[in-house]
Amino acid sequence: MAAALTMSLWLGCHPSGNQERDLGEDPPDLGLAMPDGGGSDGGQVDLGSASDGGDGGTVAPGSLCTATGFCFEHPSRFGISLHDVWAASPTDVWAVGESGALLHFDGTSWSIAKSPTRHTLYGIAGTSRSSILAVGEAGTVIQYNGTSWTTIDLGTSANLYDVTMPSTSEAWIAGEKVLYRRSGSMWQSMTAPYAPTTRTYLHSFDASHLWMTHAGTMQFWNGSAWSVADLDTSASSHAATGMSGKTADAIYVCVPQEPYPLRKWNGTDFVRVMMPDAVRRLALNQCAVESTSAGDVWLFGDAGVGHFDGTTWTLTESSRERTVRSTTSIGGTGFAVGVYGRILTRSGAGWVVQNAGPGSDYTFAGGIRAKDGVEWSVAGGFLLRKTRGGTWQKTAHDKLEVGGILPIDATKAWAVSTSSSADAVLYWNGTRFEAKASSVASFWMNQSWQSPDTGELIFVGKSGIVSYQGGTFSRLVTVGTFGWVQDVDGVAGSDVWAVGVGGAAWRRKLPSGFAPITLGTTADLAAVHVVSSSEIYIGGDQSTLLRLDGSGSRVVALPPLRFGLRNYRIVVGIAGELSSPRGLWVLVSGGEVIELHEGKEPVIHSLHFEGNSIGFTTPNELVVVGSGECIVRKTL
Repeated sequence: MAAALTMSLWLGCHPSGNQERDLGEDPPDLGLAMPDGGGSDGGQVDLGSASDGGDGGTVAPGSLCTATGFCFEHPSRFGISLHDVWAASPTDVWAVGESGALLHFDGTSWSIAKSPTRHTLYGIAGTSRSSILAVGEAGTVIQYNGTSWTTIDLGTSANLYDVTMPSTSEAWIAGEKVLYRRSGSMWQSMTAPYAPTTRTYLHSFDASHLWMTHAGTMQFWNGSAWSVADLDTSASSHAATGMSGKTADAIYVCVPQEPYPLRKWNGTDFVRVMMPDAVRRLALNQCAVESTSAGDVWLFGDAGVGHFDGTTWTLTESSRERTVRSTTSIGGTGFAVGVYGRILTRSGAGWVVQNAGPGSDYTFAGGIRAKDGVEWSVAGGFLLRKTRGGTWQKTAHDKLEVGGILPIDATKAWAVSTSSSADAVLYWNGTRFEAKASSVASFWMNQSWQSPDTGELIFVGKSGIVSYQGGTFSRLVTVGTFGWVQDVDGVAGSDVWAVGVGGAAWRRKLPSGFAPITLGTTADLAAVHVVSSSEIYIGGDQSTLLRLDGSGSRVVALPPLRFGLRNYRIVVGIAGELSSPRGLWVLVSGGEVIELHEGKEPVIHSLHFEGNSIGFTTPNELVVVGSGECIVRKTL
């Protein structure tokens, strides 16, 4: 290839190579020899007719959408990891979370508010609907005046973990090695007996009752001085994960990893709360508490919910609510939020999971493909499929770390996995995944691709590039111990490209084999998207994005994100093309999609979750999948 032409264009969970490309055109069935698998559904979820002519991009009632039109469709309605929640009233509730997420509840539905930051927000508190503070990573402080959110500069870059507002004239913010107090309108740095060093939690109900806990240390502010309180833990490393209470006789704190994970304030220290085994075991690993009064205390754990009525602890719910991180209550109405958008609401005697639906978990959705009217993705232990116009359905499977899904028709597909065994290449036969890798292909695989011209399958991964044709695997390229081929792509009648770590790239132009290509970069490359022989895009670490025309390359400059930390971002997926009106869409680590058009300013779309794959499932429907099995769709 000719020397790369560097041209800066200002255009207007995990990079595992599972990024996708334009999926609007399916390769024809060219009679590739397939393993026997049978055509029965094997008891799988009915996906409906593959010829269903529904819209597929219709937004479901109650869907949560970003300001730029990416709508969550799995998990149902939500998908943003939330860290804290505060309510001015049952009809005015705010939750904060990943990538600057600000969610608002008006008593009927949730919406995503415009945020002045992309830094993750960890804490929120207020005194009224027009006086609210939220804090987060890299010294982020934002305030709400009843109309809009704006930033406050405290002059620190430390991560800020929590905020409390004991009165209309006082506020406290705690973070890593920093503590701030606002009295009236002035902020000042404070010194406690033990400076906060790690994740910090604050709680207060008036100016003379404030607690701060971090790294197993609890401290109490009585309005004029600090004192150290005992948490009564069996190990100094056991730290509290949240506090709750509206009066001095009902202040509780969670300490997971303890035999008894709940502590109650006795006026000087925190003492263990004894409870039945069925209740205490709920929160041994994760714990959140909501105390509305001495006779109404709720314990949330990774195995259910417990309740204390002032006399007796009872187990009220044994389902998995392990995602709860924070709770708040106004009278008899309560809200609890957590990982991947889990939101619970209380009205009366119990809590209801508000975003019930297909569910959310701790796994990534990996890869997005479409074939014969069916969209495919995968997650840890589950296959995700959706017919046009339908909803996503989960089918359990027994393989781990599956990615690179490559459907053959509406019911069968190939996939790859991070396994150094026959599981490295998998075939979904309509019922289950079969392990198919021979010895030449039994290494960690990242991605797969099928030639529209010959039906040949190409698999790439840790040790190189492998071909599968006529039932036989053949090694085409072998790379060294630290090689890693991350992605592969091509289109009908065009070259096939593969990319990997250290700036490695290969091109195959039939009938020749794969030949190494020098791109003029040493950045690790994670994504390749081939539009034609004269329009190829390659992306990777250090914000690398190259456009090749078949004879040379130019650098496509990406806009700075997260306050100039752009160089720490990785291009993990590419879809579309600059040569068409729909433009080029670039998925970067951190949960942002950058929309690029020739001669126009870039548009940054914040997703609020870590995406790892992007693709057009129809010419005008863009889908992103990622952490928490999140799937969002934007109709152009």
